[in-house]
Amino acid sequence: MTPAAKALAQISSEFEKTKILEGFLERLSNINDEVIKNLQTIALGGNTNIQNAGTQIKGLLTDHVTAAVAGISIWDTFREVDSLRKTLDSIDNQSTKVEFLGQLKTAASEFGNALGKYLGNREASRSADLVAKAVVLNKLRESAIEFFSMLCNQADMPADDKVGAASLEIYIPDIFDLADFIAKLQAIAQIYTEIAGLLGISLQDHPLRIQKIESGSLWALLFGDTKIVAIVVELIRDAAAYIHRNYTAEGKLASIPSKIETIEKALHVVSKLEALGIETNPIKEELTHATYQLGKSMNELLADQSLLELNGEAIPLGPQDTLKLGHRGLRRISYESPDHADPDSSTQ
Repeated sequence: MTPAAKALAQISSEFEKTKILEGFLERLSNINDEVIKNLQTIALGGNTNIQNAGTQIKGLLTDHVTAAVAGISIWDTFREVDSLRKTLDSIDNQSTKVEFLGQLKTAASEFGNALGKYLGNREASRSADLVAKAVVLNKLRESAIEFFSMLCNQADMPADDKVGAASLEIYIPDIFDLADFIAKLQAIAQIYTEIAGLLGISLQDHPLRIQKIESGSLWALLFGDTKIVAIVVELIRDAAAYIHRNYTAEGKLASIPSKIETIEKALHVVSKLEALGIETNPIKEELTHATYQLGKSMNELLADQSLLELNGEAIPLGPQDTLKLGHRGLRRISYESPDHADPDSSTQ
């Protein structure tokens, strides 16, 4: 087992041991949702609304939090928080550097501290702080579980599996949180999956393998089927070129519109398949669906970036002056645009 796979297996196992913490965080997060609903009621105005909502918030941050704490074993909860923190602290390997694990460790420590303070003095302000820290830890924990679930089966790649495989190395600088990190990895996987389907290549026999990965920004070294990877690289280049050409006059990065014909003009999916000798007319329905998904995944991967590096090649997505800004602060544009088309619509 590689160091990466060993580390992933270790932390995945640790998450399985935190069921008490999981339930407690979920309950406190639900209390937070109810507090937000009542704050929205207060924002609507009206003396009665404000008074009733205020009473509800007070009850949530006193009685409900008290009931949530009473429903757990305090010692077991602290033990699980400490065990999770120590596991995160112990992971140190060169194959999987995930900066967001530090955020998760910090959130676990802050939650443990907030719980300790609350137990010392159960006033509303400390109850509110406990709930807030629980929400942060819960979100990071859920994102981390999804992340490790995605990676666990792919991290342990024998050297023999590289034979006949092509590499895809990608660097994306602007990653804002763990959820964004996961979404971009999933976008790459989805692009690979769609092309595999169009080429009739089995993902079971030719999966996309993660050989090395680092976060903070996203840097990944992946291996997959030679034909699929070649097309994926071309598609990413074409998508980047489209976004670069269509950088808006207002200084916003463009996204790929969701009309099938527009995606095709941007990515040239049909011509890439036909260059490999694939007859596209018999797979028109599959091609329509795949093209739509490719456009959507490309936007998830690229539409909030100012540049990327693909197999060592720096590819700008915005004008050169934006690259001097450190890439941060660029507005993300939603894929759902006014010209949204149903994936079953005709390519014509």
